[in-house]
Amino acid sequence: MAGLFDRIRNFFADVEPEPTDSEKAEALHRNIAERQISEVMALENAYAGQDDLWEGEVLDAIDFSVLASEEEREHFDNGIAPWINIVSREAEVEGLIDPDSLALNYPNAKIVFDYPLANPTTRDISTSGEGFSRRELVELIGRFYEEIYEEEEASATTKTLSMSERKIMNRNQTDGIYGIWGHDLDDIALSGVEVRRTANGEIILILGIES
Repeated sequence: MAGLFDRIRNFFADVEPEPTDSEKAEALHRNIAERQISEVMALENAYAGQDDLWEGEVLDAIDFSVLASEEEREHFDNGIAPWINIVSREAEVEGLIDPDSLALNYPNAKIVFDYPLANPTTRDISTSGEGFSRRELVELIGRFYEEIYEEEEASATTKTLSMSERKIMNRNQTDGIYGIWGHDLDDIALSGVEVRRTANGEIILILGIES
């Protein structure tokens, strides 16, 4: 009988315990933080000698105007809204002005996400074609914003308060890797993209964000 108990004890001793939710969150936070550190180091190396990532030669500006819905048309000149909402982009993109012609004439670029982020981040985009249409840019930027908000919530100790918990309507600042503050994702709308070229020739996209 003692041998049976020993075998059972040894079996359970060899079984890895299931990580707790807090351990899973900590591991996710650590993985994301390591990636962010790598990004920051890469940026520092890439832009050594430059005062700011946002500096550079302005090459172009891309607007994202949308035919307003019937109930909203009276609020806009000519019935055209000068932005597209990130969350409802799939529906609104059907009214996007000039959605499919080439808008960004560069196949590789880096998008800067700095609002409403206390800790800005970047995402690289590339295509085998000549560049990107407005429709493609809207979808890429929207997906990246969704990813950023998800990573923020997963890595934060201070979570986003529900509307019923808030003293004001604005989103509370969370303490995840991006430190998002002030606005929920469905507040965010894209009005434009400024295209810049850095001293080392990299194409940078600076987002015009409305909230």
